[in-house]
Amino acid sequence: MVRDKLLSMLGLPPDQAERLFCGKPRVLKKELSAEEAKRYLDHLAKRGIAVDIDPPLKAASNSSFPTLIIDAEPEAPVEEAPKSAVPSTTAEPCAKPVPLPVKVVDAVVSPAAPTTASLAAAPITLLEPELKEVICPKCGEAQPKRTLCRACSTDMPRFAAAQQEAAIESRRMRIEETAVALSSGRFASNPKDQSRCHVAPKITPFWERLPKFFLFPLQTSNLITLILLSLSSLLAFFLPLPSPFDHLLVQCLIMLAGVRRAFVKMDAMSRGYLGEDEQALMPSDPQRVNLPWKLLGVMIVWGIVVNIVGSISVVLGYLVWAFASVTLPAAVMALSVTNSFFSGLNPALWVRIIRGVGKPYAALFVFLTLLSGGTSAILPLLAPLLRGWYALPIIDFSFLYFIYVMFAMMGYVLYQYHWELGVQVDRVHSEASGAAVQDDAGGDLIAQLIANGDIDAALAAAHEQHLAEPEDLKVQERYHKLLLMAEKNDRAVNHGRKYLSLLLQKKQGDSAVALFRRMREIEPAFKPVHPEEFLKLAVETHRCRQYEAALALMDGFEQKYPGNADIAPIHFLTARIQSEVFRRDDIARQILGALCERFPGHAMVVSEVAPYLRALDAIRQGAAG
Repeated sequence: MVRDKLLSMLGLPPDQAERLFCGKPRVLKKELSAEEAKRYLDHLAKRGIAVDIDPPLKAASNSSFPTLIIDAEPEAPVEEAPKSAVPSTTAEPCAKPVPLPVKVVDAVVSPAAPTTASLAAAPITLLEPELKEVICPKCGEAQPKRTLCRACSTDMPRFAAAQQEAAIESRRMRIEETAVALSSGRFASNPKDQSRCHVAPKITPFWERLPKFFLFPLQTSNLITLILLSLSSLLAFFLPLPSPFDHLLVQCLIMLAGVRRAFVKMDAMSRGYLGEDEQALMPSDPQRVNLPWKLLGVMIVWGIVVNIVGSISVVLGYLVWAFASVTLPAAVMALSVTNSFFSGLNPALWVRIIRGVGKPYAALFVFLTLLSGGTSAILPLLAPLLRGWYALPIIDFSFLYFIYVMFAMMGYVLYQYHWELGVQVDRVHSEASGAAVQDDAGGDLIAQLIANGDIDAALAAAHEQHLAEPEDLKVQERYHKLLLMAEKNDRAVNHGRKYLSLLLQKKQGDSAVALFRRMREIEPAFKPVHPEEFLKLAVETHRCRQYEAALALMDGFEQKYPGNADIAPIHFLTARIQSEVFRRDDIARQILGALCERFPGHAMVVSEVAPYLRALDAIRQGAAG
């Protein structure tokens, strides 16, 4: 009788009825809330049909995803288990059933509560064949199907339900954190973290804005400041100090005020405040008033270093002087960004800035060198005016004018390359429209979808955006993170190969290494697609001190790409890591010896490999002697 009622309610044909009543548990409904599951339980109980809820209602009270299961075995004996009911086909439901196997239910948003009619029409979802053994989710013990683990006495269904709740909560927290990160418009601006999100639209290069830099000091506020500072030189005639100390003191104060003001303008330019009106609205930072003294300290320290090195070796002294001169713009930019004296003294930070800017840094250095001599070049033209009391103000004006131009140019370079350098900007200008881009419409939409818990819609929007903007690192980074968050590992690996190529193309070495390590955790055999990317990534991985990852990347390169031009450099880098990091000089000598035999005329073999091999041989002979 009960069997006929259930078949009639579910509307099943005879062939499916036999599969339903084969003596094994069958799922009637998934992803129900606790209230819905209780309603189904009562509805079926009134018709003499006993079902079980997994996880049990008490354990699932805080979960929204219980599963309704029927054990359709007419003559199966029942055993006691707390707070559950074994379904049977008799009219008297048993109150104490056999415990059900542990199952993990995906955390999917539950549908609206169905009606009785929809339950009758709903198709049965068949369970996979029941396992003869279960594995304890706590200790990993494999054992015959039971409720309490024989090794640790854990209630396995309840422990699995608790794990599921913890996983759901962890996923919720990750979603909220990602939503906050995406809605903020950028990721970390720390120079050590290359996963920044906010990428500017195409910014006009600084070499195409040269006329605007020359007009920058002539803006109303800047011009007034220059005139007042220049006229201040006349105060020297009224100071009760002997000459030339009166003029020296006034000139030092003028230069101090002028450079301090230039740093303010440089900071405003680097943050995206390009217009005079925008700069007027920028709040002042009292902590930056000491930047001129810090710059003076940096120049004094490096002057002392140059003199010390020059006293030891004239050639080395000139080399250190040349290095300090070339990197001086980078030191000024480091000071402006960090407001730190020690950062201004850090050659590694200077080199990082130069690498971030790339080849245009050479053009910047040339322009700044020419501008630094601008006063000397223009004074002969102004010679007829350099008479009387106004000669000194004119000289000061011209000197301050070129300082303003240079600092404005360096500030704009920081702004132009803010993504590469990790510089925090307040606004980004689209030169095509002349309007400041304050927010990312696509990013805001995706962040809102994530905040609402609609990960699938957010992923779909990010997918469309990453196809529409394949060269935008911000868009690609966001899409990749969403794939990982949604646990779409296969898609993440496929996209990771393309994203890795883009990062290497854009010379984002740190981000490329981080992506490579992340992808290897998902797929240990992950490697670049194009052969020319292996050496680039290996060099960056070696620079980031990920030596084992670098060796794994280069392993098998020659077998996969025979005859490739990067074979010798890759083997040489492998030998260096084996020798310098792992102290495996014997392996390094074998690799280097093979390179010398196979590529005797290769430029790298002649200039680097052979001397390196001779050095290793000398070390071995010295150790043996």
